[in-house]
Amino acid sequence: MDLAASHEPPRRQLLADTLRKFQERGAEVNISRLLGRVRPEDVALLLVDLESAERRQVFDILSADFPEAAGDVLTEMAPAQRLELLENLPPERTARLLERLPVDDAVFVLEALPADLHDRLLELVDLSGRSEMQTHLAYREGSAGRIMDPEFFALAEGETVQAAIAAIQQKRDLEMIFYLYVIDRDAHLVGVTSLRQLLLSRPSQTLGEIMQKSLIKVHVDTDQEEVAAQAARYDLLAVPVVDDQNRLVGIITVDDIIDVVKEEANEDLFKLAGSSDDELLYEERSLRIAGLRLPSLLVSIIGLLAVGFLALIGGLAGLAF
Repeated sequence: MDLAASHEPPRRQLLADTLRKFQERGAEVNISRLLGRVRPEDVALLLVDLESAERRQVFDILSADFPEAAGDVLTEMAPAQRLELLENLPPERTARLLERLPVDDAVFVLEALPADLHDRLLELVDLSGRSEMQTHLAYREGSAGRIMDPEFFALAEGETVQAAIAAIQQKRDLEMIFYLYVIDRDAHLVGVTSLRQLLLSRPSQTLGEIMQKSLIKVHVDTDQEEVAAQAARYDLLAVPVVDDQNRLVGIITVDDIIDVVKEEANEDLFKLAGSSDDELLYEERSLRIAGLRLPSLLVSIIGLLAVGFLALIGGLAGLAF
């Protein structure tokens, strides 16, 4: 074993140190080149290791030079750090980043923001041709409809296996294809088949013949926690979402399910500590949190003082008798 290699700093730390050196030299071109070679998920982790001012500078370069990657980075960040960046970014640029994101990711970023910033960005985002975003925002917060991806792959039950495979090969714009959902002529969800089953079936067979009719699905109003529970219980990589007429309207993929689990875990942790949703957004700002908690603390203090005063009066009255 190479001892030198074993003591080599982790890649994440090396990248952070390299970024700081470029920042000290004012080498923005080098920063841009480095960011262009790092995956968005890794950039999100990298930003955690930077100071607030450094983080804002790096994200400003990222959003200007690689707007699509910048949007993906936003979805991977903790709420407090995401808010910090968006508060310091021109709203017009933020709106352009959101327009490049898949609808479910754009809604995910928007709904985690304070109401004033949420409304301001929503006014700037170009919704023309993005009616899906308006539909998403109409669903209840925390529901399957809010977090579903409206881009999915489904074929009619009369299609042959050969035609289905050819159709999948042409679908290069979809983020993930875990399952092939089967619908009838009215877009009702009637079954599902795995890609493995598709490849093992005869080319002449129809999807209606090989599909599994008993499938796990959720309604658009199903709570996101229940969606995550269903996915975990049945080891699903994606969960189909249907409307009141059992029409397939979207899917919730495993990455969104993981986000739900993390979000719910954070909320439960903060609730145990007696913190509010607003404090979750401002978790790195002690003065802001103090301002949020001050009213409730003052009420508690006044209540305790009142109880103590009444107890004192009661004690004195007892002594008098």
